[in-house]
Amino acid sequence: VPECRRLELRFEELVERTEEELERICSFLGVRYDPAMLEIEKDTTYCRPNPKVCRSWCKDGDRREIAEIEHRLGIRLQAAGYQPS
Repeated sequence: VPECRRLELRFEELVERTEEELERICSFLGVRYDPAMLEIEKDTTYCRPNPKVCRSWCKDGDRREIAEIEHRLGIRLQAAGYQPS
């Protein structure tokens, strides 16, 4: 996929720097950013992700499942900047 047609987004960055990342997504899509986009809890049953738990999968996850994921995706995870557990 050509660089101009894709946007790489890291969940951790979206959770930790939500407004900046959302502005970047809107810019990529060619839509106007509106701060009201951050008011997800106002009219849905969804909650904004908690930054304190965004990496909990690697601390609290099943060790066997984490090992399997790292085995299958190890090269891609490292290329994306994730350190193996």
